[in-house]
Amino acid sequence: MLTSEHFCAADLWSEKSQKYAEVDVQIVAVAKGEIVGDKGRSKGMPFVTMKSARTGENIPKRLGLNATNCKTVASIAGSPNTDKWKDLWITLYVTQTEVGREGEQCLTPTRSSRRASSPASCEPPRSSTRATSRPASRS
Repeated sequence: MLTSEHFCAADLWSEKSQKYAEVDVQIVAVAKGEIVGDKGRSKGMPFVTMKSARTGENIPKRLGLNATNCKTVASIAGSPNTDKWKDLWITLYVTQTEVGREGEQCLTPTRSSRRASSPASCEPPRSSTRATSRPASRS
C-alpha cells in the first residue's frame, strides 16, 4: 500500500483486522498548504493538524482537505471560516471514489459523536458505502 507524507487512507489500514479503521479526531489547527500532483501541478488547500481521540496525542501527519471535504467540515462546524474549525471533532473513514476510469481509496470526514465539551463513548454512525477492505489488486 502506498504511503504519503500527508495523512491518507493507507494510514487507516489495519493489518490485524484486514480492513480500514474509522477514527475520531479533533482538529487542533488549520493552515494553508500546497500539494503537488502527479503531473507536477501544485494546488493550494487547507491542511489540518489532528489529535487522536484514542491516544489524546497529535497525529504526526497533517490531512489536506479537498474542496468536497472542506464543504463537509464547514457544514459540521457551521462555518466555512477555518478559524472556527479548531477543537471540532470529526470521524474519518475510508471510501472509494472514481478517478478517471479507476477507483481510488479516499478519506471522508463525517460528524463525530464526540463533542469538545463532553466526549461521548457511543459509536459513530455506520454507512454501507464505506470501504472496509482493500480493492482487488490491478494487473
